[in-house]
Amino acid sequence: MAKRRPVARAPQSVFGDEALVARLFDLSDWVKARSQLVIGGAVVLVLVAVGAVYYFIQRGSQLDQAAQELESLQQTIGFEDPATAVATIDGFLARHGDTAYGIEARMVLARVQLIGNEDPAAAIAALEPVTPDYGGGLGTDATFLLASAFEQAGRWDEAAAIYEELGANADYAFQRTEATEGLARARLALGDTAAAVAAYESLLAELEEDDPARMGYEMRLAELTAGGA
Repeated sequence: MAKRRPVARAPQSVFGDEALVARLFDLSDWVKARSQLVIGGAVVLVLVAVGAVYYFIQRGSQLDQAAQELESLQQTIGFEDPATAVATIDGFLARHGDTAYGIEARMVLARVQLIGNEDPAAAIAALEPVTPDYGGGLGTDATFLLASAFEQAGRWDEAAAIYEELGANADYAFQRTEATEGLARARLALGDTAAAVAAYESLLAELEEDDPARMGYEMRLAELTAGGA
């Protein structure tokens, strides 16, 4: 019986499977592509971090400079004529108006306009970008000044509205008292005696019996209720 000759087999890849080799090459290409993305992302993150550090350093430097300039401005502004004072403050606001010191500078500008120039409209324009603000701090102080400017301008409705909000939202008793007094003035100027009386009555309700401020409010209330206002 003749022996069977072995069947010749096709030579195999050293890896055993061409398909596997192809997949490995595909995986290698995928890793290379993703590596470039990862490297690129890392570079972007580094640039962002460096930019953030630079921004905060620059911002800190600007705040320091703004604080020094504002302190100098407050010390010298009273010795300048109103026109020069306004120009000085406008220059400060152009450089630092977007910082926390901008509100304080606007308050200084409004006082110059109210006292030096007797120009309540200009004072209102100076304050309106940062008011009304009933959240406390400088914003609330600026809002009180805005209400005062409305009073000086004879814009009693707007003054009354702000004083009413201040009375409802102020953090401190002295602020609520100031706001209620302003509300009484504004309501009286508008011819609403009943509302002014209510305001003075609310002031008295907040005071102790031995508070020295009671006498003035009681006298004003008596004038209003007697029709002497």
